[in-house]
Amino acid sequence: MKHTHDIASTPVTADVFTHGTTPKGRVARAFRLSLTDGSSVTISEYGCSMLSLQMPDESGEIGETILGFPWLPGYLRDTNYLGALIGRYANRIAHGRFSLDGETYVLSNNEGGHHLHGGRRGFSHHLWQGEIIELDGCPALQFERVSPDGEEGYPGELSCRVVFSLSPDHEVDVTISCETSAPTVVNLTLHPYFNLDEPGTSAMDHRVRIHASEFLPVDNGMIPIGERLPVAETPFDFRTLRTLGERIGEDHPQLAIGKGYDHTFPLEDADGTLREAAVVQAARSGRWLRIFTTAPGIQLYSGNHLGESVNGHDIVHPYRSGLCLEPQAWPDSPNQPDFPDTTLRPGEEYVHRIRYSFGTGELD
Repeated sequence: MKHTHDIASTPVTADVFTHGTTPKGRVARAFRLSLTDGSSVTISEYGCSMLSLQMPDESGEIGETILGFPWLPGYLRDTNYLGALIGRYANRIAHGRFSLDGETYVLSNNEGGHHLHGGRRGFSHHLWQGEIIELDGCPALQFERVSPDGEEGYPGELSCRVVFSLSPDHEVDVTISCETSAPTVVNLTLHPYFNLDEPGTSAMDHRVRIHASEFLPVDNGMIPIGERLPVAETPFDFRTLRTLGERIGEDHPQLAIGKGYDHTFPLEDADGTLREAAVVQAARSGRWLRIFTTAPGIQLYSGNHLGESVNGHDIVHPYRSGLCLEPQAWPDSPNQPDFPDTTLRPGEEYVHRIRYSFGTGELD
């Protein structure tokens, strides 16, 4: 049943509906924020996953800008983390282990002997508790989950909250916050696959700009080798708007390892304040997207493993039909002393802000 929750005299409305039922019989609800022009963002309690992000194109037509599934079973079986909230640690931790304060912690490994996106059952495959709240006089969405001490091998009970808001300027603001009962490491992000033209079409003709002059090279296990290489004169140079597919097929060892782009870019002027990290522009729809973050890095992923059905079901997102730009800390930071620290201690608060700002027309 659909329930509408309106706060009087605001341009934003919110509603909630049933998304589906988990194998254990628990109901997952979905929450939607909408503008009067039809723009909207929809989030599920399952995985705190972004199901839909509909925005106007240059003609004013509202359309989908991210990849997703029409029903919950697609997310239950998904191995690509479509739209999901990633945690406790986004990206990879080498060999699924790290040391903190003299203690070594062993995590679950789920990718070639390494720990990826929170392990075998990370935050993306848990049920969160959602509700409609009021934020600055408008409805917003809040999702909460407590990760118990020892989950996937991580120390400390981690209390997490994610708040989504939608502005009349077609901006989706996300604030992720956490507190811990014991020293631990934290690195949370969202994992939407963007296609600003039309889901199902190639995203390789999207133009991308990333505010980074370096990238992190990786070994054959996709673990950073500890170096920062300049992007100049390489296929990783996105300092100016450039088509994503322009150089993705070049003979470069890092492209061969990642089967395309799957690399972190240390952001320039990363001081913990909200600032623009990347821009995406689509030629056919005229849409553009600016991504802002407080994190020190952003991961570019070119959808290299899309194109397979969801465990035998007939839902297929074609190869490279979506691109990810995931604001986050750097991969394997707990094992790399020269990387930005990701330690969270009792009494401290982890806060990561992300803004997705949509528009059309010329970009500066």
